Order: sequence, then C-alpha cells, then structure tokens
Amino acid sequence: MDKPLTALAILCAALISAHAATPLKNEDFAKGRSGWEGGGKIVFLNDADEPTPEKEGGKPVLEVKLAKTQLTEIRQRFVFSHGERSLKTSLQIKTSPDYVRNDDAHKWTKDISWSGGWYSWSNLVYPRVDFCLRLDGDKFYYLPRNLKTKGEWVHLKGNFNDMKSAGPKSLSLVFPAGEGTIWVKGLSTSAK
Repeated sequence: MDKPLTALAILCAALISAHAATPLKNEDFAKGRSGWEGGGKIVFLNDADEPTPEKEGGKPVLEVKLAKTQLTEIRQRFVFSHGERSLKTSLQIKTSPDYVRNDDAHKWTKDISWSGGWYSWSNLVYPRVDFCLRLDGDKFYYLPRNLKTKGEWVHLKGNFNDMKSAGPKSLSLVFPAGEGTIWVKGLSTSAK
C-alpha cells in the first residue's frame, strides 16, 4: 500500500475510534454549558467542594438548584454511528444535606417508580426517583437511581444496551422536583 493511502486509512481509523470512544462533546463541562441544553449552571469547586475560581484550581461541576414543583433536565444531542449498540455511562452525583424530593410534583408519571437497572419504553415517562439518565432515540432508555446518601459524592455507572438503530440520539440528565441542590461531575460516556 502506498504512503498516502496508509496515512488516510490511519486518519480514518483514528477519527472513527475517537467518535466511538466519546459520542458527547464537553461531557466534563470544561467548556461550560457548550453543547448542553436545559437547566442548571456550571460552578467551580475545589477538592473540599468549596467554590473556587477556575484559575485557582476549581474544577467544573454542573449545579442544579431544584424547583419545588418542576423537574429539571439538561440534555445533549449526538449521533450514534452504524454498528454502535450500547452507551456506557459514568458520573458522580451529590445532593445538598437539605435535599428533599417532592413526590407530589405533577410531572411524575403515575405508577412509574423504577430504580436501579435500566429500562426501555416506547413512551416518554418520568420515573419518581432522585436522578435519571435518559437516552432518547428509536425508543426511550432509562437509568433511574435513588440516592441513599445526602451530602456525599456517589459514583453512578450504567449501560444503555440493545439500541436498534444508528442516528440522532440525546442524553438527558433528569433531576427531580424538590428542595436543595444536586451537583454532577465526572460524566463520561463511551459507545460501542
């Protein structure tokens, strides 16, 4: 094989590999809210979780101050390549010590209180949980979680499996109605 074709093949393989590795852009919020739609804001915290300017070592964290009666979502749209059938996710989440979920909020889907595991559904629903990752595409895929500890970082991991088609998708971070604040950091995704 001649050198230009070899170089082109290597470049194409690198681009495909990079896309498959992380389908989302700015998943760590290092560029603020760039690429993300919806609620919340980016703040900078040091290792002791104190507000610290970025230039003094603060790390970007998504902060969502909960609304008493409305759920809050932040989402990013992306494209799943042909051959990709699953999305692996990982993040850290922390609630403020005064966090209380409002189970009477009108947006919850009646009788849907899934927690743990992953679920697929043909309709958009809002499970009554503390936090939910939702992947929208050919169907709706859910990773609902209830948080057992307040005021401490919790590492959440999960996989969205068995997606049937390539094409446009969106990943949503869904926060409950309630009181208090929830922070998210260290979001990472990989598709395969």
